Amino acid sequence: MTPQIINPEDKTCTLPGTSTQVSCFKVKYCLTARGHSAPSTLNFRVDLLLDRLKQKEATKRVLFLHGSTFQYSKNMTVSNGKTPACEEQPVFLRDDREFRDKITPISVTMEYSLDYQRAADQTGLLPIIDTSVPSNVTKQAHILLDCGEDNICKPDLRLSVSSDREQIYIGDDNALTLMISAENKGEGAYEAELHVYPPQQADFTGVVRSQTLSRLSCAYKKENQTKMVVCDLGNPMKGGTKVSAAVQIWHQFSSFSFISSLNLMT
Repeated sequence: MTPQIINPEDKTCTLPGTSTQVSCFKVKYCLTARGHSAPSTLNFRVDLLLDRLKQKEATKRVLFLHGSTFQYSKNMTVSNGKTPACEEQPVFLRDDREFRDKITPISVTMEYSLDYQRAADQTGLLPIIDTSVPSNVTKQAHILLDCGEDNICKPDLRLSVSSDREQIYIGDDNALTLMISAENKGEGAYEAELHVYPPQQADFTGVVRSQTLSRLSCAYKKENQTKMVVCDLGNPMKGGTKVSAAVQIWHQFSSFSFISSLNLMT
């Protein structure tokens, strides 16, 4: 696989039938065969599978340039005891806005199988493939990250939270505003999210919009009766980035006890 580190900004390929430029790399595969008394040529079926660690088609981050599929099959003829039979296929990286995971390696698997019937001799005797040789090969490529020369991320995430009020009284209908400051003092933090857990009696009403505050994209979720507000901080949240935002929580209490937990995740 060349190159083994893919730079999303280096777009050297064009999607067929379009003018869209994409980042790409090449997958080259070769087969050799040597067998005593085996036919002079042997026929194999080769199957390639892209991004094997991603099971669903919608989550595949790379596709073959010709066909825009994540699977490719090829019948190859290999000369017995001769030079390798090789082929090369270009693969492109989908737009990084279409997926979040940039850290998991991109695994490409090649499987091959011999056409035994065509390899049989006149008596019907079949050749035997050496069982010590694996019938599949997996190689990996990586997406270039904002993480220094070693391409290993070491973020340093800091979080501080304050409230516009220290006390809330029974019958008070005003919303509580949480002032949040999140900062990354290390290298790029991928899939960085801010998690806010309001009390059960409270509801998330929205993010305060202001010229002095960052524009956060937040979603209100509920998992196993637990309310949660999830805000996207960046993919990556680059080193040196500081986000200041305000989240409003509306309460409806006959008695009041406010407990919140905020997690900065990457």
